[in-house]
Amino acid sequence: KRLIASEFSKKMVAKSRTNPQAVLKCKSCIDLGAVAERDAAAAKRAAPSAANQRSGSEGGGGFVPVLHVCSACSVALPLEAFSRAQLTQKGPGKQRCANCLNVAGTLEREAGDRRQMEALKEARNESAKLSANGAGARETVVALAREAALEAELVTGLKPVRLGSGRSLGRGRGRGGRIGANGRNDGRVDGSLV
Repeated sequence: KRLIASEFSKKMVAKSRTNPQAVLKCKSCIDLGAVAERDAAAAKRAAPSAANQRSGSEGGGGFVPVLHVCSACSVALPLEAFSRAQLTQKGPGKQRCANCLNVAGTLEREAGDRRQMEALKEARNESAKLSANGAGARETVVALAREAALEAELVTGLKPVRLGSGRSLGRGRGRGGRIGANGRNDGRVDGSLV
């Protein structure tokens, strides 16, 4: 089905620009695939550990699973519930289990989508209010341009680019001349060219 750019990650949008024939996956399909992959990996890891526990209980010397405490849900979980990055990079007290990471990522994406929709709603209200009040042409155009930019960002996934703002000197090529690269005038008091 056809989706707007906000349904895809930034990498997928960039991939579609570089190769229009590329197969793209939306955020929800990627999340479903990640959940299925995590479940399959957990089942694969659980199978050998269950065999080890059975053999350990029969032989008398038991297999003791290593437990780690998730910092988000405060539950002691086996090694399989954590990603390698969480265990090695975060360390004790900061590591989160795969389920908590998945929930946090989903909440973060939903919050971003909600902020984007609230900004668009606010811009629409502002432009409608200015149009109804008969405000100045400049203010109305600025409000309508902001609304259009937010709508375009929602559809295309591209952030608006502001042209003509910022410093005009000291950026890029062509700033040279007789004045040195560090803004000094090579010993001339008045900066005149000789």
